[in-house]
This record gives sequence, structure tokens and C-alpha cells, in this order.
Amino acid sequence: MKYPLLLAALLVLLCGCAVPSVDPPGTAAPSPRSEALAGSFWGHSGHLFQGRYSAVLQWDDNLVTFQGVLVVDTLQRQARLVALSDLGARLFDVTLTPEQASVHTSLPHLGISRMRKRVVTAVRRMLLTHLPGIRDGVTLDTQPRLSRCSHDVCLVCGFDPDTGLLLYKQYRTRQPLWRVTFSDYRQSGGYQVPWRFAYNDSRGGDSLTMEWNPERKSLNHESITH
Repeated sequence: MKYPLLLAALLVLLCGCAVPSVDPPGTAAPSPRSEALAGSFWGHSGHLFQGRYSAVLQWDDNLVTFQGVLVVDTLQRQARLVALSDLGARLFDVTLTPEQASVHTSLPHLGISRMRKRVVTAVRRMLLTHLPGIRDGVTLDTQPRLSRCSHDVCLVCGFDPDTGLLLYKQYRTRQPLWRVTFSDYRQSGGYQVPWRFAYNDSRGGDSLTMEWNPERKSLNHESITH
């Protein structure tokens, strides 16, 4: 594992032509504080959340608004995303895991394909990968943080000092690579779940903002993939 991680970091630092996607492993001993912070994250709840969303995607000179339905299964670490145009046409329907995306339907248009790939990357990083963990190092100052690093690759998660809710996670080498912010937390099935999340890729220039109204649902793993 040592050499692939080092190579990924060097590719970014030396040529700026790639963004490493590896999630550095946590190596610290679990502590009551790290367990409390990581445990407060709704993405570790083991429940399924579903709701309609509206979104704005920007890349290069493109700006696209779309809407649809997002289902997140925090037990299986899967997401199902259906994207509709503002007029209601189905643009694409995908199931995501941390490692891959299964495309159920997609309009056969190059622009839609490019859009879909950007949305898949953003949603995966926002909701399925690079999650706060109990083996992350803890920093306690004005804002509690959990972090884990391998060589020059680091993940930093910042929490609200009063509520313990996750406010952001940032992936970086010597410079920020991408960042996700979470806001507008509301109760959903006994959990505080963000109704707004925003992704920004500092290198690629992509940004995705989503507003979501999730409800906690009974677990039915067929419904997320069929």
C-alpha cells in the first residue's frame, strides 16, 4: 500500500494532472472522543434515507440545474440517484458504491455522459467514501477535527463544537484537492441529517450543490438497486 499512495501524491504534486482518490487509512487508537465524533455522523447510522433533491452542477463554462430522487443506504454504503431535467425528462439513473457505478438508464448524449460522470464522482465523495472514522486522529481546539494521513494525502473532517455535527470534510495533499460542506441539519427518523451539501473540486473546477429533503425508510436493499 505504501508505494501506490506515494505515487498518487507525487502525480498531483509534480504534474498536477491527476487527483488521487485513495482514502488514507486511520491508524490512531480509537478514543472516546473519536468514537463520539465519528458516531454522530448520520452516514454511520445503518439506516436508509430517501428524498427528492434539486441540484446545480458547474464545470468549465457549463451550468446545469436538475432534480430527482436520491436514496442513501448507510448500511450497505450504496446510493441510488435518479436525475431529471427541469422539464421532467429522465437524464440518468445510477446506483453507486464506493468503488463503482452501475448505470440503469442514461440519455445517449455526450453532454449527459460528461455530466453523469461528474455527478457520480461528487456524490460518491460526498456520501459514500472518505467518511470520518474512529481510528482518525483527534484535534480539539475551537473546532473539533478528525484527520487521517498517509504520506502527503490527508482527509480532515471538521465538526460543530456545540452539536458535534459534521460541517465539512477536506481532501488534500499540500494544497486542497476537494472539499464537501454539510449544512441545514434537520431531524429525520431520529437522526440529524444535512439537507444541503456542496462539493468543490479545487483542481478540476467542478462544483455540485444539492438540497435534499430525506426521510428515513425501512431497509429494503432490493429497492436501491432495482
